[in-house]
Amino acid sequence: MKKEIISIDAKQSAKILAITTAIFSLIISIIGLVGLIIGLITGQNNWGFWGVYIIIPVFYLVIIYVFALLFYWIYNKVAARWGGIVVNMEDKKEN
Repeated sequence: MKKEIISIDAKQSAKILAITTAIFSLIISIIGLVGLIIGLITGQNNWGFWGVYIIIPVFYLVIIYVFALLFYWIYNKVAARWGGIVVNMEDKKEN
């Protein structure tokens, strides 16, 4: 069966993409925090280097949300005029 995606809830989709990105960014931030703590313990204060691992994921999260919101908004405009993505679907066969 063919289905067509004619509209995407831009805010909800951007929020889910941002949350997914936040989880990945949390891993990056933890690496940066561990590196920063090790630097403080060893006396090598590299806030400029390790601080980036903590700050950049926050900016990344905001940028992903904004660009995803923009992408889904544009998709909705294009899909309204020329049609959306067509997806072939079938019922799952149970074993």
